Amino acid sequence: MARADEAVMESVKGLTVSGAGERALAQDLRTYWDVSEAARTLFAAAQAAGVRIEMQDVGKLCHATGTIVSVSRDACLDPVTGAVSRPYLTESVLFEMQNAVNATRYAALMQDVKNGQLSVLQYGLAMSLLEFESTATVVHILAAVRQAGLPVSPWGQRQFSGYALGAAEAANQPHAADSTTERRLPSRLFYAYDYLTNVVRHMRNMPLQALRTVATVHQEGRAMDAASVGRVHQAWSIAHADQRPAQFLVAYVDALLWLDNEAGWSVDWRGGTRSEWKTCATEFVHAVPTVFHDPALSARLRLEVMSLAAA
Repeated sequence: MARADEAVMESVKGLTVSGAGERALAQDLRTYWDVSEAARTLFAAAQAAGVRIEMQDVGKLCHATGTIVSVSRDACLDPVTGAVSRPYLTESVLFEMQNAVNATRYAALMQDVKNGQLSVLQYGLAMSLLEFESTATVVHILAAVRQAGLPVSPWGQRQFSGYALGAAEAANQPHAADSTTERRLPSRLFYAYDYLTNVVRHMRNMPLQALRTVATVHQEGRAMDAASVGRVHQAWSIAHADQRPAQFLVAYVDALLWLDNEAGWSVDWRGGTRSEWKTCATEFVHAVPTVFHDPALSARLRLEVMSLAAA
């Protein structure tokens, strides 16, 4: 293996990459950038923080000059000059790092549920809050990135500045509007909305407009209609096929309850909405044993969810 390839592979030790993937990754990196000390600094900081960086799809991610970028040639080359652009730490990778950090916290919360310290809905709310509240680990990683002099995309800077706000402070801070909905919300409401949008966006085979319909709780207190909840059920079915039904449904419904009860937004649970929700709840309780593999916990969740459906 060439010296440059050896340097590349030394810097990605411990990552999940196949043998063929390692060679492809090394070749891509050697072609476009020299591996720098800053790259190793970033990965070391991530690993020290307990973040496991997966590279199962080598074609999407690479790291160079201390950052992680899209391998796409079009994304890396300046369309006018043809020069290699200085890469950004992309938003998709920021999401992956955040999710990896939170995975251990999800597990801890789940243990609290098993111990009877949290209800399933409290778990769902706590899980959703993790998506837009600061964690010491995320702040630590971002600090390491900045200390290494690495670029962070404007999107990433905006997201992490939001994460860094405490919940009480965030509630009073304005946030830039979503470009599609063209509206401004206090930070905490924006992140709740953003969380819902992103959860369902990851559900495959649904057009973006349908996802936005599912995720949007209308700004001026207007109720979600039955058709919107029907789309929730469609997203639920896809989530079920993806074997993540419990996490999806609990987080989604609990975020809606939070918006309804604490943020003063109106969610219509009547008529067709209630019917659709009962259908979701029925499927949910059937999925619980396969998701949590704990008979006692499954029984508790069945009672909680069916009680909510009957309310």
